[in-house]
Amino acid sequence: MILRKGNTGSSVCGLQYALHMVCCPPGEFDGIFGANTEKAVRLYQNTRGLTVDGIVGDITWGKILLEMADIGQALTAKGYTNGAQGWSAGKAMLQAVLEFQKRHSLSADGMVGPKTMQALDMKQNEEESSGVNSSSGAGGAAAAAGSQNGNTGSRPISQNGIHKTGTTSAVLKPGSNGSLTKYLQQMLNALGYIETADGIFGKNTEAAVLTFQKEHGLEEDSLVGSETWKKLFQVYKIPGLHKSAAGLAAAARYELRLGFTENHSNNITPYGIWYGMNGEPWCAMFVSWCAYQAGILDRIVPRFAYCPYGVHWYREQGRLKAAGGYVPACGDTAFFGSRITGEISHTGIVVSVTGSSVTTIEGNSGDRVRSRNYDMGDPYIYGYGMNWYIE
Repeated sequence: MILRKGNTGSSVCGLQYALHMVCCPPGEFDGIFGANTEKAVRLYQNTRGLTVDGIVGDITWGKILLEMADIGQALTAKGYTNGAQGWSAGKAMLQAVLEFQKRHSLSADGMVGPKTMQALDMKQNEEESSGVNSSSGAGGAAAAAGSQNGNTGSRPISQNGIHKTGTTSAVLKPGSNGSLTKYLQQMLNALGYIETADGIFGKNTEAAVLTFQKEHGLEEDSLVGSETWKKLFQVYKIPGLHKSAAGLAAAARYELRLGFTENHSNNITPYGIWYGMNGEPWCAMFVSWCAYQAGILDRIVPRFAYCPYGVHWYREQGRLKAAGGYVPACGDTAFFGSRITGEISHTGIVVSVTGSSVTTIEGNSGDRVRSRNYDMGDPYIYGYGMNWYIE
């Protein structure tokens, strides 16, 4: 979902309440995305280190929803509840903040600034202005610059005197090695440019890269940087996928067979490079990638890097199903976290359901693409995004 100037409705109203609570007041809670709301969005983006465009896309939404989740958890810990619905940006949450402020002799403005955060025992994010957030499973606000532009993948890096090999950068070139190099080779193999995928950027890989660059009008420099990656993601397709939930599950199974695994727990992944947020937790980006490959991104499955945003999107679509009261189907999106606090920390794709057991394929599970089995009553399962009936 994208919100911008001119939009109206309940989503805009929720955005306005959220902006107010994170100290970027839009003035009105009228559900109209006008000049004041756009100004508040720009202020929010600027103070969080995000691209300042006044448009609320998934990155801005994700960051806002993470902050709302933190505020909601803090309110719950202080004894404030919103019944079975849990906390979400709206009038009830704002009223709870106002009541809390009054009880603690704070300025009752409904804005959760430093003093209110301290009273709520919330940890203040010292990196907020830089836009870097490393919340596990939900993804950060922006890709860490060192992961994108630091050490090249062609030389080892040193840590405590120990030299590392393997994936140390998103930029690959002759001499690179490791899991990302192997994934590159697997893509080139599917496109017919190379036969083997051994994880070593040798002469055959260099020749394949040069041929790919020449055929697609790219600079022929043997470097697999942003432009070469971008073109690869445009032309590479997993074969035989249907534009459906079944295709989503098939894409996940294909990725499981490819077996991507991080080398150094650095979140440098092909999924993050494709998404544009490399170096950040990537479980949601993995789901988005599979949906992109299946041809159902933004139609059946949202493009998301933050798990709370994915839950929000499905809820807005009327397709978020609570765990325990819904039997998932192959191709549904699974969300994991706490049903008590409402914290969403991880996501994956349902690939089979047998009896009371559900099997998922997940990105960033133990730093790799992994298949996992759960009892359907496992409290770690927060709920499901229903995809199977949408064609």
